[in-house]
Order: sequence, then C-alpha cells, then structure tokens
Amino acid sequence: MRTNELVIRCYAKKEGEAWVAVAVDLCLAAQAESIESAKEKLEDMIHSYINDAFTIDNQYAHQLLSRKAPLSQRLEYYWAAFVTKFTSSIKDQSRLFTEVLPLKLAN
Repeated sequence: MRTNELVIRCYAKKEGEAWVAVAVDLCLAAQAESIESAKEKLEDMIHSYINDAFTIDNQYAHQLLSRKAPLSQRLEYYWAAFVTKFTSSIKDQSRLFTEVLPLKLAN
C-alpha cells in the first residue's frame, strides 16, 4: 500500500467581526470569532467530510471529492494569492492555507 496526499486549498477572510474559512476544493466553509477557531472548525469539517466520502458514501467518493466551491469563492482565493505575492496588507483581512490529508492507496 502506498500513501499519497490530498491537498485542499483554503482561505480565511474577515467579514465584520467574524472570520470565515473556506475550502475551495470541497465547497466547505466555517465561521468563528477568530481565524484560529475558523480554521480549526474547517479542518474538522474537512476530516469528517473525507472520512464520510470514503466510508459511508464510498460509491460516490469521486464525485464528493471533486465538488468545487462556487466560482466567486475560487476567484476570491486566487485574488488573495495574487495580492499576497506583492503586498502584506491583505494579511489583516485574508489568509491562505492548505489542509494536507494522507491517503492510503492500494498498489
């Protein structure tokens, strides 16, 4: 058995007093008062979603794991990535991160 990784692209943005964390590769989102809490909630959601996709909904796993966020959220992710390369001013309002999950594959 070999192990690969599933890399989920994510970002968190400040909306008013709350932070919203979004997984653009799975169309999942979580909200909390701090960025750390929002990221933690999203991480838990991702792990549950992936686990359910490979266990409960195994026959639909491919479809569930290729469910992308709406175009507006993907564009927001890419805009934040672009702006982050050239300035640090966006850091107060938006942050990019990835969630990396190991996948065990049959040989």
